[in-house]
Amino acid sequence: MLPGAYCVFRWEAIKGGPLDAFFKNVTRTETPTCAEANEYLAEDRIMCLQIYIKVNCNFELAYVPDAKAFTDAPPDMMTLMK
Repeated sequence: MLPGAYCVFRWEAIKGGPLDAFFKNVTRTETPTCAEANEYLAEDRIMCLQIYIKVNCNFELAYVPDAKAFTDAPPDMMTLMK
């Protein structure tokens, strides 16, 4: 399991700046720098930081160690790689 593979955010918290920053690496036309590419290896870091620094908001971020999430395993390696 990957840490941060399952995240839940309120729409009010992510709309605007946080969502724009989250998709920046997808929508950009220029090649990212090494540092920028490294940031997006774990996209939830970008989203959490943007929520944390969002101006005039008092949102809280919390890690819930007992939370459980379930998913279906991909049937083969090619599906996993897509």
